[in-house]
Amino acid sequence: MSQIEIPTGIPIIGAQPELRKKLRAELSSKRADKQPGKAFQKAVENPHRRDSIRYETSQPAICYPIAVSNEIDNSASLAAIVADISQDGMMILMDSAQPHTGLELMIGVETASGSLNFCSGTVVASKRNVRGMTEVNIRFGGYIHQLLQNDMLFPVLDRNQMQFELPYPDRTMASLCKVGAAVSSVMDVVMVCPHCQAIPTLRNGCSLCLSSNVNASKMIHHFACAHVDFVDKFETEDGLLCQKCRTKHMLVGSDYEYLDGPKHCEDCGKANLETIQIGHCLNCEHRFPFETATKMEIVGYRVNRLDTLALIDSH
Repeated sequence: MSQIEIPTGIPIIGAQPELRKKLRAELSSKRADKQPGKAFQKAVENPHRRDSIRYETSQPAICYPIAVSNEIDNSASLAAIVADISQDGMMILMDSAQPHTGLELMIGVETASGSLNFCSGTVVASKRNVRGMTEVNIRFGGYIHQLLQNDMLFPVLDRNQMQFELPYPDRTMASLCKVGAAVSSVMDVVMVCPHCQAIPTLRNGCSLCLSSNVNASKMIHHFACAHVDFVDKFETEDGLLCQKCRTKHMLVGSDYEYLDGPKHCEDCGKANLETIQIGHCLNCEHRFPFETATKMEIVGYRVNRLDTLALIDSH
């Protein structure tokens, strides 16, 4: 599966060499300030301390605020660099405004190929350091974080409404696609009810009243003279009699066979009808000629998520 290309117009830090240089210099200064031999963990008294082991890294990143509607705000992107990462969070450096505590961010971490892998979390602490740079601690979690745990997202059938639905809103998925966190693809095409887009059942039926109560008249084919007519035309008090060649006492299988004749609707009385495929909606119970069904694409999404373990293993 090929990697997702970065959409045009996104201010990836890799395309800003001066900003990259400035942030890397800040990261080097920050690490030089650490006391030799000091464990790489926050102090116990810090309530935002992460308990899992943290690993130093220097991956460029781009951050997007997440709106209360769970949509990604791609108009307010912030360039950053990932200073350290663990299984439950990360610390990033920014040369920008200080994001407030509680803000949810989606972070795209830049790979060597220039593509982005995404994660999401909440700002649990942020501060300006003595050099005027912003240090932001992120704890993974939240609605978008749960969404990003999937490699693929498929619509599923709601058995109450009999409709295919993705467990995430279309607007949320569209906003993820805009920044390259997800890529949509058509997984299947199905025919659904033209009224409510639910799944229908199918049957053959009357083209006039759409009833499935359609029967075919029985006919007899006399082998010897090739005469074909309705059964009641052969029936006499003495048994079956061919009206063409006058043969009597015919035996089924050896002298004649039964055939299905013209169809007729038992409900509306229409005779000599050609049956059509009829749909019956399992949700709204609308009955319709199946040729009027709506074609619906089942759209799935490939998610380009950050595998924190892979990033840790690479360092």
